Formats: sequence, structure tokens, C-alpha cells
Amino acid sequence: MKNCHPMILRATAICTLLATASAQAPELQRWLGTWNSTFGDLTLTLGSEGELEGDYSGGRIEHAKLKGVRLNFQYVESSVRGEGWFELANDQRSFSGAWRPLGTERWALWSGTRAEDPPGAYDGLWQTTFGAMRLQHKGNEVRGAYARGERSSLIGQTEGERLTFTYEEADAKGEGWFETANDGQSFEGKWRQEGSLLWRKWAGRRISPQRNVRWLVILEARWELGLAEREYAFGDMLQSYFTMAPARHIRVRHRFFHDRADFQRFARELRFLAEPVTVVVSSHGSENGVAVNGSILTASDLSDAFTHAYNVDLLHLSGCSMMNGSVPAEIHEKLRGGPDFPISGYAETVAWDASAISDFIYLSMVLIRRMGPEDAVAQTHLVAPYTATETPEGAAFASMGLSVRPAPVED
Repeated sequence: MKNCHPMILRATAICTLLATASAQAPELQRWLGTWNSTFGDLTLTLGSEGELEGDYSGGRIEHAKLKGVRLNFQYVESSVRGEGWFELANDQRSFSGAWRPLGTERWALWSGTRAEDPPGAYDGLWQTTFGAMRLQHKGNEVRGAYARGERSSLIGQTEGERLTFTYEEADAKGEGWFETANDGQSFEGKWRQEGSLLWRKWAGRRISPQRNVRWLVILEARWELGLAEREYAFGDMLQSYFTMAPARHIRVRHRFFHDRADFQRFARELRFLAEPVTVVVSSHGSENGVAVNGSILTASDLSDAFTHAYNVDLLHLSGCSMMNGSVPAEIHEKLRGGPDFPISGYAETVAWDASAISDFIYLSMVLIRRMGPEDAVAQTHLVAPYTATETPEGAAFASMGLSVRPAPVED
């Protein structure tokens, strides 16, 4: 064999690795998503190095690569490192596998079943020729929105790697197509306006969520009804609370809204955050909706604001009586086929200080202790019994009826 320069050997090795990663990318897509596994929920994502990575109860999977049909990985827990492998069933709905700590010989079983459908090739957030774009890819259907004005959206169908779509903006509409690269991290395509023969370029690159980052966005209406009242803001307190060390993974944003247009403008920006988002709407409220500046934001107003916000994982209505009427059910019905987040809030008229304490506990359970909303509500009832449906004997706070309406199950 001829001698080769070290730099040539290194470049050849890099090219080989990149080629392998690109070749594996479509196969790795089958593993993406959340699984109910032997060790709790396991969520797998595609890392920047073209390898799978993910989190499960008590640990993290790293450097997961395919070798044939077997996914080989390393895992890291607080006091141990190890290795393992998974194999996907033919229907892609379950896997079987094994694991062992480094330095040991005995393997133990690790299996799982899919908790949700795998994301499609176009699913997620992209930075494109026309700004950020959030897409939902289920089956062969793709729909989403992009940041060209407030109401720019598209809907289309995939066939192989190609997405053929129609788009609509406030003052224009047309058609186009995208095709993803082999690594699934970018696409190229073209578009043309209705009635035009001229095709123009539309390209994009995937924006990967930061690992272990979650957003808390507080949208708050002004509480003061006149000059006689001093200014106060619940969002300011929440923002300060979530600066504690256990909440360092939480990114907090607090914005005041003054009317329907204001609320919808901020809410429509949520879809262009890469990571999961918990939204708190802090305001006076009633069973008819969210009160702001003498008017009511109805279920139609709220559902319209969250259209295409597929990364929102919880909407918490922090105001009086909003869980007592039909608003949560109407939001879910109007968003059917789109975002499917749970909705929590209060069924009773609540004192301002009582709801503040309750929200601190509940959101701490969700965001810091990483409980699901239903478990977080149950834990809040244990810690602060007045938050349930009955007032404890001798309690200074009346019952609040804190509850959660789960995300709807698709038919």
C-alpha cells in the first residue's frame, strides 16, 4: 500500500463518516419520538453529529448508531456508564434490546413501545428563505406556518422525499415543492405565485432544539382598572422564581397584552421557538374566556392564536372560572388535527394571592420536577388542599378547582 499523507487519511475518514451518517439518516428517522420503555419515557432525537441521542428516567442515551438493523448506543446515569442495543419491530411500533454497565458481562432486557407516531421528515422548525417555518408532518400530510406576515401558511402532501404544497399569505397564494437532503437537515425547492409561470427558490435548514431546554411564556393582561390602583404583575414574580438553580433549563419570557390583536401577535410567535413551550395566560377571567381591557377573548380567539403552535405542550389559564365553562373543550375542538396540548386552570373564582401560590406550586411540579400536568395537579392538591374542589376545614382560602383537561386523543 502506498503511504498517504496524514491529512489525506483524516479527510478520507471524515468523508466516510459523513457519508455513513447521511446514509443512515432516513433509517434513523424511524427511531425519532417518544417511547414507553422499561425505564420510563424514552425520547430520541437526531443530534448534530448525525447520531441519535435521548433522555429517559434517570439517564441519557448518547452516540446511538445503526449497524445493520441494530441500534447500538451508550448510556450515562448519575453514577454509571454503560452500553446497549435496540432492534425495531417490523411494524416500527416497538423495540427489544439489552443493556449492561461498562466492565460487566451480563446483559439485562430493555424494551419499549411507541408512545406517539414518529415525526415525518419535514416535522419541526426550519430557518428558510422566508424566515422561520414550523411544520407538522403526519402520515403523508404536511401543514404549518412561516414568518412572512401573521397568517402565512402552507399545506401539502409528501411522495417519497418530495413535498408538494400550496401556500397562502395575507395578500397572495400559490404553489411549490420541497425536497429534503439525505441527512434530513435541509431542503431545497421552488414556489410560484398563482397565475405566474416564474418559479423562484425556497430553501431551508433545520433548527434543532437545544437539549433539555424548555420555555415558560407568560402572557399577562393588566390587572389595574384605573389610576387609583397600584401596578402589579404576576409574570414578574414568576420570572424571578424561575431563576433558581433547579430551573436553569427554563427560559422565561413575560409580555403584557392589551387587546385581542396584541395577544394573538405574541401567541403566534410561540411556534417559532425550537423547544417545547408552556404558556401561562394571566388575567381576570370567567367561564366565557380571558378578560382584557373590557372585552373577552373567546375560545375562537384563543384557538386561532395557537394554530400551528405544535411545540406548545401546556396552556395554563391562570384566572377565575375559565375551567368551569366550555372554553377548554371548544379550544380543543377548534384545534382538532393541529396542536394537541392539555389545558389547565381554575373552575372557581379565586383570590389573587391564593392563585399565585397555587401557580408557583403547580408550575414547579411541571417545569422543575418534570411531572405531567395531571400528576402535577394531583400533587398540588396534596401540597395545597385548598386548590382542589373542597375547602379544607378552617382554611383561609376557598377551594379553587384546579384541574386539567388532557390533550384530546386522535380518532
